[in-house]
Amino acid sequence: MVRTLNPLCDRIGLPTVEAVVRDFARRQAEDPVLAPWLAHAAGDEEHLATVMDYWWTAMGGRLDRPPRPVDMMGRHADLALTETALARWLALFETTLADHLDTAEANDWAAMARAMAEKLRASGLIHPD
Repeated sequence: MVRTLNPLCDRIGLPTVEAVVRDFARRQAEDPVLAPWLAHAAGDEEHLATVMDYWWTAMGGRLDRPPRPVDMMGRHADLALTETALARWLALFETTLADHLDTAEANDWAAMARAMAEKLRASGLIHPD
């Protein structure tokens, strides 16, 4: 039996990753729970580009240049994020994914986001409400 890899990056494509990241950033900026935590990054093209690079390479995608450096734990350390904010972030992200992707791709990307959320929890960066 030959195993065939089907990376998420190939199933979604970079233009769709970019569209999802931009739409999600817009939704976060409009969300009453998330907007206060993310005001520092609203409209920041470098931040959006870093997020796009992160997701694209995490999905197995390759860039024609080195990816922008990502220090996810360091970038979130001073935000004092709460469980409520993280739960809202995940719910809004999953809604955004569902609006842009087929169910299988949305579920796969959402699983990656949930794993990222668990890393933030495990690092002690998510605070009780």
